[in-house]
Amino acid sequence: MYGCHFSAFAVLYLTYIVQFDSYEILVGDMNHLIWVDTSGPLRLQNLQHRPVEGGREEDGTLIYIAAAFHSDTEHPGKCSEKMKGAVIPYGGKEKTINVSR
Repeated sequence: MYGCHFSAFAVLYLTYIVQFDSYEILVGDMNHLIWVDTSGPLRLQNLQHRPVEGGREEDGTLIYIAAAFHSDTEHPGKCSEKMKGAVIPYGGKEKTINVSR
């Protein structure tokens, strides 16, 4: 999976890389968005802000946009109240990171 180049957009789903020719991208005024540092499972009641929804798991659980550092690089990822931390794509697999934002 290292060194792969994609024509448009690719996501890691379970253990597969799925490519899309078209996609949406989140845009907006960054002055109105903030990253909130957290660790472990997401606890919505502990946040003072509303997280950005990024989709749903197969069982309907809401997924939120997250970011986490791994190997000295910040990676985009996902989190939910059912996950043990932020989940990022890394090395062709999903990797759970305890500390995220």
